[in-house]
Amino acid sequence: MDAVVVAAWKEANPHAFIAISLDLAERTVRLTSGGTVTFGGHTYHPEDAAIGVLSEIGEVEEGEVDSAVTPSLTFAPFTDAGLAELAGGQGAAFEIHWGLVAPDTGAVIGAPELVARGRLNVPTLAVAPGVRGLQFSTYSEEQFQLLDDSQSRLTAAHHKSVWGAVNEDGLNNVTRYNKKGFWRANDPAGAITTPGGAVSAGLDLFLS
Repeated sequence: MDAVVVAAWKEANPHAFIAISLDLAERTVRLTSGGTVTFGGHTYHPEDAAIGVLSEIGEVEEGEVDSAVTPSLTFAPFTDAGLAELAGGQGAAFEIHWGLVAPDTGAVIGAPELVARGRLNVPTLAVAPGVRGLQFSTYSEEQFQLLDDSQSRLTAAHHKSVWGAVNEDGLNNVTRYNKKGFWRANDPAGAITTPGGAVSAGLDLFLS
């Protein structure tokens, strides 16, 4: 964490904020938990005319050695168009920063800390009298790195599942990818040379 932010946090009345940037299909939305702040060359606002407000962020916590944790995000859209725009944002990248502002000037203190980043996953609509919200579960690139790949194989089907191209031939025309190649199964002809020429038979005799 930035040393200036740490020093400011030790003050009697720190003014903290949470800021999120969300890369939707047509635009990038930048919201805060309250107030308007500017950092990193971008301005974050407390609300958007269509998307509404960021109403809740799930707990941000550290993952264990074999896990990666991402928070849930809940928005309160102001308009039907904003609701539709958000609902179509599955897979959109986001970043969440935590920082402090000077109460007398409103300026951001130090460099806000990036506490979470990932992508929107599945949206869930919650409706109550006079209130509606859209909650997203989220995922991160780190979670993909922890996926079990023990069943992955060098096959045409697995190759296409990774690349996903419609016209991807992959390994369709490869005939030897399913053949086991044992190390040192063949004589290493020419692998070792001496002033008298290549040595292969002598190496085999020595290693046998």
